[in-house]
Amino acid sequence: MKSVTVGTARAEISALLDAAERGERVVIRRRDASFRLVRETTAKKKRQRAVLAWADPVLLSDDWTWQWKGGQLVFRSRKGRRN
Repeated sequence: MKSVTVGTARAEISALLDAAERGERVVIRRRDASFRLVRETTAKKKRQRAVLAWADPVLLSDDWTWQWKGGQLVFRSRKGRRN
């Protein structure tokens, strides 16, 4: 547990916030009172997953594309050739 005075807290606020973020107990003393520095919990953001983990370089060359056709996703050439 870290226990510091207000003067020390002013000089080391960044380090004290880092310690509280790591879960350490941080107490700031002023005269006869003690104040606890606690990290407020918030809802975690959902991590978005990648749609494509890997793509063939041919797809990235811009010669090919995807098109919805008959309720399905169809791979087709941008040059007008049938695939």
